[in-house]
Amino acid sequence: MGLRGKLISQTEIKGCKDLFHEMFKNKPHHLPNVAPQTIQAIDLHEGNWGTVDAVINCNFTIEGQEKVVKVSIEDIDEEKRVVTYNIFEGNLIEQYKAFKVTIHIENEEENNLVIWTIQYLFIKISIQ
Repeated sequence: MGLRGKLISQTEIKGCKDLFHEMFKNKPHHLPNVAPQTIQAIDLHEGNWGTVDAVINCNFTIEGQEKVVKVSIEDIDEEKRVVTYNIFEGNLIEQYKAFKVTIHIENEEENNLVIWTIQYLFIKISIQ
C-alpha cells in the first residue's frame, strides 16, 4: 500500500528570475554557498550540468540528519523557466518509491515567484 501526494509551495524572490533559474539548471553545485546549513555538497556524477539526464549527487541535512541522494535532471523548459529533478537513489528512496521535485519561476504582476512542486509515492505505511 502506498500514499501518493503532491505538495506545492510558492516563494517570492527579489532579484532576477533568470539568474535563479540558471542556478537550478546549470549551477546547482553553487547551492551549498547559498544554503550551507542545509546543503553540504552537490556534485556532478554523470553527464553535463544543465542537460536532461545529467546525474547529480546531493548531500544535505534535514532535521539534523545527514542525507544523500542521487538525482537526474528529468526535464528543462527554458521558455517557462522549469527544471524537474527525479530522485532515484539514496536515503529518500528508502521511504519513497518515487520522489520528483519541480522548480518553476514565473512572474505574477511585479513579483517573481518560485513555485516548488514535490510529487511523491510513499511506500512504507504500516497500520496497526
